[in-house]
Amino acid sequence: MHFWGGVLLGLLFYIVTKSRFFSFKPKTTLVLAFLIVITVGWELFEYLIRFSINGDYILDTVIDVFLGIFGGLLVHFTVRTYTMK
Repeated sequence: MHFWGGVLLGLLFYIVTKSRFFSFKPKTTLVLAFLIVITVGWELFEYLIRFSINGDYILDTVIDVFLGIFGGLLVHFTVRTYTMK
């Protein structure tokens, strides 16, 4: 689920940066920073509402953050390869 959330965040970031208001080529570091802020923020939200009362919460959080970032970067590199030449 977090992988697909990262994919959607990557697509959203691409759509916003290609809108008529911003229209620029995002660098990988900017996309990475955006993904880290959103995925870590989501995990903090899950922690605060006690969404997961799993005994291994740290491992689950690390995997969720990694998958979210991986999904977003996959979209970024795919879009950059095929559209931003």
